[in-house]
Amino acid sequence: MMSSKINQVVSLFTLCVLVSISGCSEYIHERNASTIDVVPVNYHLQLKVHSPGLKKSVDKVVAYVNSHRNELVDHKIELNWYSKNAYKVATQVKSYLVSQGFNTDSVVLTKGNAKRDKPYFDLELFAQRYQSVSSICHYEQIEEYGRYPNGCFVEGNRWQMMNHPERVLNTVNSTSSEQE
Repeated sequence: MMSSKINQVVSLFTLCVLVSISGCSEYIHERNASTIDVVPVNYHLQLKVHSPGLKKSVDKVVAYVNSHRNELVDHKIELNWYSKNAYKVATQVKSYLVSQGFNTDSVVLTKGNAKRDKPYFDLELFAQRYQSVSSICHYEQIEEYGRYPNGCFVEGNRWQMMNHPERVLNTVNSTSSEQE
C-alpha cells in the first residue's frame, strides 16, 4: 500500500517536471522566404459622347491617358465604342496615342454590343496592368526574436552587411577567385 502511494507521488512529480520543462521552452518559427503577390490594377474611363462636343470628349480621354501615361505605355488599352460619334472619338484617340509612342497593336478599338450590354455610356476605355506587392518586414526586437514569423531575408542580409562588411567582401572575393 505504501509502495503504491510512493509510485503515485513519483509519477505525479515526474508529470509536473515534464510539464514545467516543456512549458518553458521557446518556440522559434521556421523562416520562410518573403512572399510576393501579383495583383491587377485596372484603369477604366466611361464617357457619354455628344456630337457637338467630340473635341471635348477626345480631350478628356487624352487627359486621362496622359495622367496615367507611365503606367499604361506598355500595356494593352481597349477602347469600346457604342455609337458612331464614339467611334470617331476612339479613332482620334488611337491616332493621338500612336503619335505619342504607344504601340499600334496595344491600342485596340472594339465595337460594343449595345443590345446585349445596354451601356449608359458611349465610349469606354479599359486598361489593366499588374503590380507586385511584397510583404511588410518587421524589425526584430530584443527578447522578441522568433515570436512572429519572419520571412525577410533581405533585411537580415542588409543588417549583416552593415555590421560586418568585411565578412561579405571575403565571401565575394573567395567565390570570384574560385571561378578564375
